[in-house]
Amino acid sequence: MRESDAICLENIYLDFPRNDTGVVWFKELLTGRNKIKSESKFRALDNVSLTIKKGEVFGILGPNGA
Repeated sequence: MRESDAICLENIYLDFPRNDTGVVWFKELLTGRNKIKSESKFRALDNVSLTIKKGEVFGILGPNGA
């Protein structure tokens, strides 16, 4: 980080847990039996680096503009 930098991020990763449940038959969906559960991760950020210098304005917008 240089003296002119206000914020410096390097190699940022962000994972969220995700539970996936698969159902083989409609009957199993109704009875709740024989469900296949697997835990996986959703990687929201993958090796993100950025530097914001003093006096710069920075914003992040999502797909819906928020």
